[in-house]
Amino acid sequence: MTAGGPDRPPTLKVVQAMGPRASRAPEPVTRTARSPHVAALDGIRALAVAVVLAFHMGYPWASGGFLGVSVFFTLSGYLITSLLLTEHRRSTRIDLGGFYRRRIGRLLPASLLGVMLALLVVRRAALVAPGVRGDFVATLAQVANWRWLLSTDSYADLFAVPSPLLHYWSLAIEEQFYLLYAPLVAWALRSSIRRLHRLLLGGLIASWLLLAGLVLADKADLAYYATPVRFGEILAGGLLGLVAAPTRLGARAPRLAGWGWVALGAIGFGVATANVSGRWTYLVWLPITALATLALIAAATASGSLSRVLSWAPLVGIGRISYGIYVYHWPVLLFLTEDRTGLGPLLRNVLCLAVTLALATLSFVFVERPVLRWARRPRATRRRLAVPAVAWGVAFAAVMVGTANLKPAPDLEAASKVVADDFDGVVDPNTPFVNVFGDSTAAVFAVALTHWGGEERDLIGVPVAVTPLGCGIELRGERRGRGGEGPISDKCFDALASWRSKIEASAGGGRVALIASGPWEVTDHRFPGDTWRHLGDPVLDAAYLERFRSAVDELLAGGAERIVWLTTPPLDPARLRPELEGDSQGDPARMERYNELVRQVAAEVPQVVVLDLASLVESWPEDVDRDRRVDGIHFSPEAADELVDTWLGPKLLEVIAALDEPAGVPGGP
Repeated sequence: MTAGGPDRPPTLKVVQAMGPRASRAPEPVTRTARSPHVAALDGIRALAVAVVLAFHMGYPWASGGFLGVSVFFTLSGYLITSLLLTEHRRSTRIDLGGFYRRRIGRLLPASLLGVMLALLVVRRAALVAPGVRGDFVATLAQVANWRWLLSTDSYADLFAVPSPLLHYWSLAIEEQFYLLYAPLVAWALRSSIRRLHRLLLGGLIASWLLLAGLVLADKADLAYYATPVRFGEILAGGLLGLVAAPTRLGARAPRLAGWGWVALGAIGFGVATANVSGRWTYLVWLPITALATLALIAAATASGSLSRVLSWAPLVGIGRISYGIYVYHWPVLLFLTEDRTGLGPLLRNVLCLAVTLALATLSFVFVERPVLRWARRPRATRRRLAVPAVAWGVAFAAVMVGTANLKPAPDLEAASKVVADDFDGVVDPNTPFVNVFGDSTAAVFAVALTHWGGEERDLIGVPVAVTPLGCGIELRGERRGRGGEGPISDKCFDALASWRSKIEASAGGGRVALIASGPWEVTDHRFPGDTWRHLGDPVLDAAYLERFRSAVDELLAGGAERIVWLTTPPLDPARLRPELEGDSQGDPARMERYNELVRQVAAEVPQVVVLDLASLVESWPEDVDRDRRVDGIHFSPEAADELVDTWLGPKLLEVIAALDEPAGVPGGP
């Protein structure tokens, strides 16, 4: 999921998740006279969860595998509506207490087990996502989608340690839907089914109009995570359940089978070509997938060739445990990394799949199915109603204890806020200080420099102008990397344009500017109307060299007397996100070319000093580097503090001292 999610989109956030980012399979219809089991629908679940897993495993042929979420949403809306209507036709009422009791019995056991599995993964991890306790609380409160949407920038999901709960965003949306939908259906049916029809159609139109508005406003995170937007896919399934019951669809089998195959092909095309970072992905593919799923459901519930294929026993078996597969797969992927298992990508994915299937099967046979049978007993007792509350309370207590005293990864969003606040503060004009510029790597160093400057009794101050998270010293056009592509935001260029004013605002105290960047410059880049290029291409090299010169000129014109530019060590973004294996950011040749361009600027402009951080990091043993850069890119807070204390801080003091001396400025590692 980008996480995510990780599948945050951007965040998109992981994406995001996910997130870095997928959905839970809807529950199967029970084998009763009033709601006959349709095996082919389990086949749809199996295909949907398969593409979600392929997406989270990073297979390029499943770049749109997050659309499996949309399939689940639409199928869920169809099934829940069909069940509610069946109950209403039988008894002219809807037992809301019984409905919620069955939902809790079906969903809560595996959901809590998944949270406990995620907690075990967190406890075994060397580093955890910032705010992971909040992730657990939001998950238990069924508001995980709003947690990812409101608590982090999309960028955080691109580099940060993925949360093992990123995939719960879609479960939260479905729980919110169940909470609101059943009473709404019951209220509408008191009048007539026509009122319900108008209600669902109006909700669908409003949801998709909101989707279009958010996409046009470049609010991809809202389009992906916001509950009202994603309700559209669920309501589409509800409309099908309202107008076409399975028994009525069976009579149209010949015509429906053909359309079902077309729908399956359309969804497959979206899975192979859609991109979670594409601006138009949501506007185009979410509605298309929902509509195609309607045709697929209709064909599956009628006899025909597609229904027979989807009723294949292995597919049905996977579909029946698809909820557990979805709940358990993401923590398993995060824990069984290539480093931990010693396996290559293919064998590692096979192992993850086997473990996930085993956990889902055991969960279904020994926990989910027995609990559901118990929850379906017709007469509720106080003891029975208290059991879910007790189970939830135990899980909450375990989370609060288990997430205490964890070692968090660099909180990039918090770092960016800290450095922004520092710049706005009052700086003693008698204290020499350094203006810090760059991307998130600069933010981490800025925070560490702030700590060190205070400990050194104000020997150095750190006003900063770090560019927004997700931005480097970039060029107009589009970027491609970390499994996604899209236009570079205007906020990046607005921030770059502010560098000179930040120096000027230093009022003579900020004689030194520190630049730390690199991760974004090594991604693929495409100018408008051009082809994709990367560093090492003469055209892009020349453009970046001119951009770097311009940045230096702006800082010097603003009043900086020295510019200290850090080289950047090779990156390994797959260290915590195996699906990024082979990503452009991990190409050492590109980073070396970036460093060469930095050195070329320094050779041309005497006021630019290069400090060779890349050589310093490359001299470390591999296990030391992995411990200090757990995500393969950013230094942990402890590592950044150590680097500043033993290397960067003293080097900067040497640069400041040398400003008043005729001799040259020190450099080197």
